[in-house]
Amino acid sequence: MQIDVDHLFHEGSWNEELLRNVFPENDWPNLVHFFEGYKPTVVPNVIYWKPPMERTYKCNSDGASKGNPGQSAGGFCIRKWKGELIFAATYDLGIKAGLEAETSAMEKGLNYGVTHNLLPVCLETDSLVLTKILHGSSEVPWSIKVLIKKIEFLRNKKEVEVLHTFREGNKVADYFTNFIFSFAGTKIKTFQSIQQVPKEGKSLLIMDANYIPNIRITKMQNKFYGL
Repeated sequence: MQIDVDHLFHEGSWNEELLRNVFPENDWPNLVHFFEGYKPTVVPNVIYWKPPMERTYKCNSDGASKGNPGQSAGGFCIRKWKGELIFAATYDLGIKAGLEAETSAMEKGLNYGVTHNLLPVCLETDSLVLTKILHGSSEVPWSIKVLIKKIEFLRNKKEVEVLHTFREGNKVADYFTNFIFSFAGTKIKTFQSIQQVPKEGKSLLIMDANYIPNIRITKMQNKFYGL
C-alpha cells in the first residue's frame, strides 16, 4: 500500500480526517507501524556569506514587516572584498508589506553606494521574488513600481549586479533591519565602522569575514511511504 504523505502531513501537522480514510477504524497495527516507520528527510546545507571580488563592494539588504502589511523596517550593509564594513543603516519604514520593505531597503542601499561611488557593487537579497523582478523574469507589482524604477535608474550604465542568497547567508542585513524595532520613534540609525555596531551584530560581521558558515536545514517529507 502506497500512501502520499504530502496529503497526510501538511504545515507541520497530521490531517486527522485523511488518516481515518487511509486507516479503517480500529486498524491500530497498521497505524502504529506507519508512525514507527515514518521519518522525515532532513537535508543540511552549508551557507556562506560570499565576499565580492577584489576592489568591488557588496550590499546586503533586507526588509521586515510585522503584519504584512504592518509596521516595517529595512536595512542594508555595504562591505568591501575582505568583509570590512563600510556603512550600514536601518530604517523605520512605517506601514508596508514585506516586499515593499525588501525593495525599499535595496533602493536605499544602492542609492548610498552610487552616491558615494562604492562601485562596482553586488546587491544581494534573500527575497527571491525581488531578485526575479530585477532580472526581468517576474512582473512588477503595482505596489513597488516606483521603487523598481528608482533602482533601475540607479543601475543604468553602472556596474551593478543583483544576486539572491538564502536567509542564512543574509544574517547581517537581517540583524540591522530588525535593530530599529528596539528603538520606538527612531526613524534611522547608521553605522560607519564595526566599532559602532553592538556585540551581536559585530559577531555576525566577524563570522562572515572569516568564512564561518551557517547551516540551512531543509525538511523533506517522504513523498510515498509503503505499508
